Amino acid sequence: MASKTLAVKHSRGLAIQNIAAILRIADLEGFSRVRDRLNSMAKEMSRQATNTYVDTIKIFAAHYGNWIGAAVLVLAFLSAVVAIGPVHEFPMADDWDYARTARQLAETGIFQRSEYSQATLILHAVVGALVIHLFGFSFTALRFSTLALALLTLFAVYALLLELQFDPLRSVIGALTLLVIPEFVYLAFSYMTDIPALCWLTIALFFYVRALQRSDARWAWLASIFAALVFLVRQTGILAPLAFLAVIVWRMPRAQWATYSVAGCLIPLLVLVVYIFLPGQNTLTNWGTQSVTLGLTWNELVSPGAGETYLRRAVQSLLWLGFYVIPLGVAFFHPRAVRYNLSRLRGALLVGVILAVTLVVVHLGERGEWFPYFFRAGMRPYLSFVVADQGGARGAIFPTWFVVALTALAALAGIVLAGIAIQKFHSNISMASQFILVLTALIGLTTLFFGIWYERYLLPLMLGAIMLLLDASRRERFAPYFSAWGFAALALFSWALMQDYWSWNEARWQIGHQLLAQNIPAREIDAGYEWDGWYMYEKAAQYVQNTGKPLIIEPWRYVIDPQYALAFQPARNYRIERVIVFASPFAENKFYLLHRE
Repeated sequence: MASKTLAVKHSRGLAIQNIAAILRIADLEGFSRVRDRLNSMAKEMSRQATNTYVDTIKIFAAHYGNWIGAAVLVLAFLSAVVAIGPVHEFPMADDWDYARTARQLAETGIFQRSEYSQATLILHAVVGALVIHLFGFSFTALRFSTLALALLTLFAVYALLLELQFDPLRSVIGALTLLVIPEFVYLAFSYMTDIPALCWLTIALFFYVRALQRSDARWAWLASIFAALVFLVRQTGILAPLAFLAVIVWRMPRAQWATYSVAGCLIPLLVLVVYIFLPGQNTLTNWGTQSVTLGLTWNELVSPGAGETYLRRAVQSLLWLGFYVIPLGVAFFHPRAVRYNLSRLRGALLVGVILAVTLVVVHLGERGEWFPYFFRAGMRPYLSFVVADQGGARGAIFPTWFVVALTALAALAGIVLAGIAIQKFHSNISMASQFILVLTALIGLTTLFFGIWYERYLLPLMLGAIMLLLDASRRERFAPYFSAWGFAALALFSWALMQDYWSWNEARWQIGHQLLAQNIPAREIDAGYEWDGWYMYEKAAQYVQNTGKPLIIEPWRYVIDPQYALAFQPARNYRIERVIVFASPFAENKFYLLHRE
């Protein structure tokens, strides 16, 4: 009906304009008043037509806004997949170990985690085995399974933000914030456990939030199922029901504790108990858990420099979160969104954050360490460990002025984000929002004190950061131009890092396979962590079992005899056999094939 009215008004306006034009050409005496009146009528018709266009768009958006947001996410995600390219037949990071477990499950029907694994891995291996049954074994096929879950994660974030009463525009911008983060992109194109765990966690949060928002414990049962699925991928899944339980005890009447506690926590608890007593399948007694998860965590906790380590990690985490929510911040930013109403305690906390950030950033800067702290030389730029032991790591790919500027920007954004979080401290917020913040704090503390710290562990914290920033700017207008520039810059940054990563890895695996084709044994080729793990872990594990020697982070050191090494720098006792130049958006675009003298 609106479109029909629009067409009628538009056609009438054109007709009146044509009559006025004829009268103007004729310039007949006595028709000037009629001509002026017709011009006025034409302008009014044109204004009404324009308003009708706008009203039609608003009506369409009001009725189909949620679907429009979902369509935007699909288009953005598919564009990223096409631009980055998923077809690369080699493992990434630790997924060589997970791929071995999935292949064994597919071929034998036996789930057997390696001693090396720390993650629970059960659901992850089942999904991988199903993919292998359907399409045969390949790293590309396994990568596509993670990409599917990455898209589902974006939908889940979008649905979660809608459930938190954010409008579709804010919700879709919040989900897109996750899509352009370099770590999210890298992990989405791998067979690592981080994206699957984040996917099931976000779905669990959606149902937990719905249970709290609608005061209906039935939704908590669904949430607990997905929380159990998170645990079957990574142990941190148990934190979601714990956070839910804490908020229930904190905010709900005592009469409702039993109903909501059972609904939200029983299933994950049962899964945990079964997992612990599952013979030979849990990781509580394997080397990965005892030596890394528990051993390194305890050693770090009691070490003399523990306080400095944890302070550095906390500040780096804050800078990481602050930097990657900048596109979201500029989309809705207004100074009043961060106008703090601070009590004495909150003010003291904010001053403490500012001092800590300043101290750590200056200290790291004096050592030449600038943001981004974990990929100043590219995404996981690791080749030969023999050469790395000699200090032969890849050089920085960003100029110093650039990383100093990024660090300052990340520090400022992190302080603003911390101020928003402190503002929420003891404030009157909904149970659902409080649940998200409590879970964010639990995950943050778990990450902070874990024996090994990687930036990818911070991805779940983005959910809390996104919610905080959207809530602080709930009344602000959307700034499309600033938002577009922010998202485009970060998307380009992620794309460039991935192109660099694909390029040197393709060259690495091609050179390695050429050496194998020349009948050079794999144990004589040191081509980096993923290569060494994929080709030599089983030999190393057998050696450890036969000799009784302890398992170590790089067990192939026991069995490797590196006659050849692929490295970003020359090394002592090795001559340069070849210089391999690879295509990269950055200047540092070569590595060496070295042959031991």
